[in-house]
Amino acid sequence: MSSARSLKSRFELLGSKPGPGLTEHEILAFRERTGLQLSPFLMGLYQEFNGLHLSDQSNMLCLWPMTRIEEQLAHTMTFDGYVLHRIGDFWMDADFLMVSMDDGMVPAVLESEARIMAPTFEVFLRDLAGSTLEIFPQTPKSS
Repeated sequence: MSSARSLKSRFELLGSKPGPGLTEHEILAFRERTGLQLSPFLMGLYQEFNGLHLSDQSNMLCLWPMTRIEEQLAHTMTFDGYVLHRIGDFWMDADFLMVSMDDGMVPAVLESEARIMAPTFEVFLRDLAGSTLEIFPQTPKSS
């Protein structure tokens, strides 16, 4: 089973309803319109599912469909010399998940704090699907 397919299955078990995957033609059309190359991981991911919503009692994450990514192309950041693009949001645009579209070995970063969420986007999704990612670490309250 592909990495993207196993992620989709795990997200479905967590209660998410990932959008239907894109065809190779649709992904190529996205690349032509935007000039962006996609890493093999992102290509496989979007062929498997095109966006999803995932939430629990304390967190909500939306991984965007390609159309929303395209709408947000002007919003980039440079991190360690790499250009990162918005690919999702937390709590309805409260903060944004930034990833390299073409290099699968670049960290996934939270835009507002330039905080590394995971060493790569694939690791971020694996940890999220495995419920081992603490998106917003809780700080102990002082008594």
